[in-house]
Amino acid sequence: MNAPARRPFRVLYILEIFPEISETFILFGMLGVQRQGIDVRVVSLTNPKSGAEHHPESGEFLPVTLYLKNVPLYKQYAALIRMLIFHPVKLVKFTRYLYGVEKYVRDTRDRLLQVCYLCVKAQGGRIDHIHAHFANLATSFAMWIHMLTGIPFTFSSHGYDIFYVFPKDMRLKTDLAKKHLTVSRQSAAYIQEKIGNCNGKLVPLYSGIDTNFFSFNPDQNRDNILLHVARLHPVKGQQYLIRACRLLKDRGLDFQCLIIGEGEERTKLEQLITELKLKDTCLLLGPKTRKELAPYYQRAKVFVLTSVSEGLGNVLKEALACGLPAVGPRVGGIPEIIIDGKTGYLFEKGNVEELAEKISALWNDPRQRAAFAKNGRKFIEENFDYRRQSEKMAALWKEK
Repeated sequence: MNAPARRPFRVLYILEIFPEISETFILFGMLGVQRQGIDVRVVSLTNPKSGAEHHPESGEFLPVTLYLKNVPLYKQYAALIRMLIFHPVKLVKFTRYLYGVEKYVRDTRDRLLQVCYLCVKAQGGRIDHIHAHFANLATSFAMWIHMLTGIPFTFSSHGYDIFYVFPKDMRLKTDLAKKHLTVSRQSAAYIQEKIGNCNGKLVPLYSGIDTNFFSFNPDQNRDNILLHVARLHPVKGQQYLIRACRLLKDRGLDFQCLIIGEGEERTKLEQLITELKLKDTCLLLGPKTRKELAPYYQRAKVFVLTSVSEGLGNVLKEALACGLPAVGPRVGGIPEIIIDGKTGYLFEKGNVEELAEKISALWNDPRQRAAFAKNGRKFIEENFDYRRQSEKMAALWKEK
């Protein structure tokens, strides 16, 4: 008699919103672990905006995605009753804890109902492990489900949730998690400085990219395009890039700056572009899918990131993989990708004069651009291929 086939290891991803066009690294991490034989399920705490663009590859996970806001209230109450019958002591203790951390009573009730529903779904769906991205609400849900069910969880902290809004309960989340993964050595050092010794729980693990898709173009005889890709958010510092463009124009540099991304800063950036008389130079192109974005990396002459805070900067990986030399700020984990003078140039965040100088130096030096392109591609292949990183992630989840 043949032995029954083993059920694949099943992981529940908890995300604040899915799909999200700016979070390519999450999507391809999911695709990567799925190719390791992991059965991936998804919970999205928030519904994406109607008509919002997303990467076509996310369609693979839409049939297994649960949108928490769509769950009827009667089903949530049914789950609460079930948890009360089968786990009364844990539920009482958890409810006391939740009332201590939530600010408003109504929020506590809503959270309690949602968590109970997810606990019942996770147990009924035979979830082996839970993983959350960003150390905020998504990780809170992963931790709460663990508190009530014992299902192990890991979470990945990135940049915004480390250097911009550091969670008050980061210590508790790290203590209860199987592992706390973070995107760079620098972010790991910063977290440890904030919360103390993590007893081996804190693990730097780079998020990967598809180095086959973002293919290498060694030709540095490219269009006069200065490229920037990021959400239009204060933390991304696009204002410094626009001001640097004014300096570069005044110095006679022939270029066009293409800014790809969308967000809350659009109106302010449009006003700044008008004020500095750069309407024909700086163009806000809105969001692009991965497929739409790749040709820009292949055509541009120099890539620039201007963040004032950053975990690592996934767009830098994509740019370097395509042979596009980069200039980036000396913040977060960026110096772990841009090795100053080897794979690109670094500048001090917010220093518009230095930023303009570094762009100009690279723009006018084709030999240096070619050297950065070659070194950058090799560095990305060795350290940031998503297949290798997914293997490491899957191994951590299954580790006893």
